[in-house]
Amino acid sequence: MTAPSELALRDWVRTRLNTSIVRELATLDHGMKVDEHRRAIEELLVARRLPDELDWVPREVLELSAHTVCTERDPVPGSAGWRGHVARLFSCLVLTRITGWRR
Repeated sequence: MTAPSELALRDWVRTRLNTSIVRELATLDHGMKVDEHRRAIEELLVARRLPDELDWVPREVLELSAHTVCTERDPVPGSAGWRGHVARLFSCLVLTRITGWRR
C-alpha cells in the first residue's frame, strides 16, 4: 500500500494560488519584508517536502492568514472571499505540518 502524498493538497491549492494572492499574503505583516515573505512562500509552493519548521519569514504572514476569518460562505472564484479562502487553506496546510504550531 502506498502512503498518501503530503503534497497532494498543496499541489491542488497551488493551482489556485496565483501571483497576486501570494503578494497579498506577503504583505500581511504590516508590509514588512514583503519580498522575503513572497520568495519564501514561492519556495513552499514548489518544495519537494513541506518543512518541519519555519523561520519568521514566512511563518508570520502564514499565521496571520490562518487566523483571518473568511465571512463569504459561497464565494465566486476570483472574488475577495474566494482569494481569502485559498490563502487561508494554503497557510493552514503548511502550518499544520510544522512542529510546535498551535492554532
